[in-house]
Amino acid sequence: MGISMQKWILGIALLLSGGLMAQERTHHVESGETLYGISKSYHVSIEALVEANPVLREGLKEGQDLIIPSADLSTQNRPVEKVDTLRFDYYVVEPKQTLYSLSRLWEIPIERIVELNPSLENGLKVGQRLALPKGTLTAVGQETDTTQVKAGYERHLVLPGETVYSLTHGVVSEDLFFEVNPEVKEEGLKSGSYVWLPSEETTDMVSEVVMRDVLPMTLPDTIKQVIPAIRNRQNEIQPVAKATLKVVRVQEGDSWTVLERKYKTTKERLIELNPETMNGLRVGQYIIVPVAPAIVNSVTDDESSQWALLNRRKVHFALALPLYLEENDSLARRFASGLGAAKVLPQSQFAYDFYAGLKLAMDTLRQFGLEIEVDVYDTRNDPIRVREISRQIDQSRAQFVMGPIYSRNAEEMARQLPNEWIVSPLSRTVNTNGKFKLVQAVSAVNQEHLAIATWINEEGRDANIVFVRRNGETQKKDVQVFLQHIEASEYRTISQIEMGENLITTQQIRNSLAAGKRDIFVILDDDPVLMTSFLNGVSSTRDSSITVITTGKLLEMKTLEIGKLNNLDLYISDVEYVDYQSEDVIEFVLKFREVMKSEPSRFAFHGYDAGLYYLTLFGLTDDLDEMEWPNYDGVIKRQRTEDHVGYGPYNSGVFILHLEDFKWLLKK
Repeated sequence: MGISMQKWILGIALLLSGGLMAQERTHHVESGETLYGISKSYHVSIEALVEANPVLREGLKEGQDLIIPSADLSTQNRPVEKVDTLRFDYYVVEPKQTLYSLSRLWEIPIERIVELNPSLENGLKVGQRLALPKGTLTAVGQETDTTQVKAGYERHLVLPGETVYSLTHGVVSEDLFFEVNPEVKEEGLKSGSYVWLPSEETTDMVSEVVMRDVLPMTLPDTIKQVIPAIRNRQNEIQPVAKATLKVVRVQEGDSWTVLERKYKTTKERLIELNPETMNGLRVGQYIIVPVAPAIVNSVTDDESSQWALLNRRKVHFALALPLYLEENDSLARRFASGLGAAKVLPQSQFAYDFYAGLKLAMDTLRQFGLEIEVDVYDTRNDPIRVREISRQIDQSRAQFVMGPIYSRNAEEMARQLPNEWIVSPLSRTVNTNGKFKLVQAVSAVNQEHLAIATWINEEGRDANIVFVRRNGETQKKDVQVFLQHIEASEYRTISQIEMGENLITTQQIRNSLAAGKRDIFVILDDDPVLMTSFLNGVSSTRDSSITVITTGKLLEMKTLEIGKLNNLDLYISDVEYVDYQSEDVIEFVLKFREVMKSEPSRFAFHGYDAGLYYLTLFGLTDDLDEMEWPNYDGVIKRQRTEDHVGYGPYNSGVFILHLEDFKWLLKK
């Protein structure tokens, strides 16, 4: 073999070996990386990565050096992002923004934004560039925070040595200053930053603004939490508020229609008070709104006691429950004759439990001087009967209706009595669309989802978020809607595990873990097979650092072993939570045992909360249109009533609970 032939063969060998070495690369795992992200970066499958690196079967770890198997070179060239400024506006996402808030700001359907920006299916990220229809940003007059104009205020450059006291003393209250400059309350006053202070011509007006809720008075200890502003010492009656304006923050979901209804004003009046809103509202923006005068305390000094608010007040309401009176009367007669046991019809048991708790609340309020008149109706879970009862209620002049229990009956009564307040006390599925006085007292499942999103925004800003769901379109859409409320983050990663015909495996879970990050698995899907499969898989990983958060539906699944759950870092959202160490709960339970000679069920707790909240409200005012819905923390639920355009008021109160030593503890 000649020298030239040897050189040729050697050259070919070197080329081949060089090509092989080039394709078998290595990757050093950095903090926050996931197998999913690495596989996308190198255009190889997760399965190929695990086959080339068997150690990955135990999970990805920061500092590992992975062998990257060969990939199809034709797929490695990433497409170049094209920018078309003739057809689109481009917006760079800022921290804390959500897809939902941006959709409201730009008045563009979320579906349209996602259509223009397919990458949004993986969540919103800080610094992400979004394409928008041409003219969008100009139409809403979008500006950065440093160039916003706030009517009645002027920007002030904070100088070294200045304090909140020196800036506000004699000019504006500290409470109002923090309302207009919330970042100062969270981060402190910083030299060189800008804050908003009232301009000279509006200082007098702003000093009249009351930064407290309606009814600045006191209630007795057992019910003082019903009105959150009433938290002062016993026997104190504060001066009557005379202010007619206040400052509020624009929330997600607020629109001109919502604000007009909430504050009994017009869009024109709001724009007059806030000229900067001429081009639209922005979530997080602070605006001035008119407020109705607070209810005037009419009691004399001698009557200024702990009974002042409710004493001599009256409330008349209708109670509509499926009591099945005829059947239960028959059972009672059989028991009296010695022919049967003491019991009630099973389908009416929860209604009687609710009524028992409600009755205890009524007895409590009567002790405080509230006169209560109640008309009881037996709905029997019969829509035809509900229509007949509605006609009777219409003639009775009741201030409001408590019930019916079932959603279809509550909706039917709302259609029959469109001008009457109707409180649906237990249904989580009642449809209040177009029924402006139908109140959903127990939070719906979507409010649990929002509570989980809020928790992630606070606790998982830089975490690795993994959604676990079935592979159906409904479950896919649930995650997409959820992501609309997740704030943009520069470092958060988002992925999904889908369950098809096969159950979720431990390896799937390990493949979703991120090196050096907190792994949070989110389950919005309430399918028991999915839940059981996943939680068993997580337990098998023996990785105590994995966090799981899901809805209260978990508590309804009797097949899950509490021992396995207790080994997890497990959170749930739920609409019910009873703290048996609470003085209020202990007092309620002891009273219930004394009066009812039995233990209170969860429905009795609900009846007690509903009675204290709604009877007090309607006892203090004849029309809830004249006051805002106050917050209330009861013995089993949170009352956070909100309005939404086109719908009746709904409760958004949700608890976040954490499992610790076989007990659910309140975290948020």
